[in-house]
Amino acid sequence: VRGRQELLLSAGFDGCVAVWDITKRRYSMPQMETIFNAHGDFEILAMKFDPMYSRIITAGNDHQIRVWGVAAYDLVATLTGHRDSVTTLALDGNFLLSGSEDCTVRVWDMHTNTLLQVIDAHDEAIQQMLVVPETGFLVTCSTDKRVRVWNHGDRRLIKEWKHPDAIRSLGLLGKLRKIACGTEQHSIVLFPLDEAITCEAEYKASRLRESQPV
Repeated sequence: VRGRQELLLSAGFDGCVAVWDITKRRYSMPQMETIFNAHGDFEILAMKFDPMYSRIITAGNDHQIRVWGVAAYDLVATLTGHRDSVTTLALDGNFLLSGSEDCTVRVWDMHTNTLLQVIDAHDEAIQQMLVVPETGFLVTCSTDKRVRVWNHGDRRLIKEWKHPDAIRSLGLLGKLRKIACGTEQHSIVLFPLDEAITCEAEYKASRLRESQPV
């Protein structure tokens, strides 16, 4: 939303971002406001809108992440470091998390547009990831047939689930407290988020016991 306008962003393999005005009006259909080339001749594979800084974030198979202002759609920053296509993006407050076919997740500070840390997250390409609002957990999936839950602040693996098929997509079923995963064999698999919450609670309790004098 910008002022009284409601905007929709779309991006594709042509490397362009289109901005659509979808504000409800009585006698007009949604219309394209502008289109701009964000990644040259490369494909855009992921896009997010950052409400904290009112910026558009794009990523693609040029291995780059680009940050755009919404006033003039000008390039604010280019984030480099991934060694392969950037396939997925997630936001957690001031932090941007990017997943790549180079098997890593990179954590960026969006205030300074700088890299904070790198997580060696999987053995094969990362397909998708999400942040659980309730806990701040980062959930990642990969063609290595694993779904992993992370504390991205200290790069710590909290929980791992394995499946016979490659995992292609993720979704959060908040009311059911489940992670829904789409597999390469066209199945949907549910994993219980409570298992990760229990693992994290047990880890914190163990650390607390270790810190107490004998």
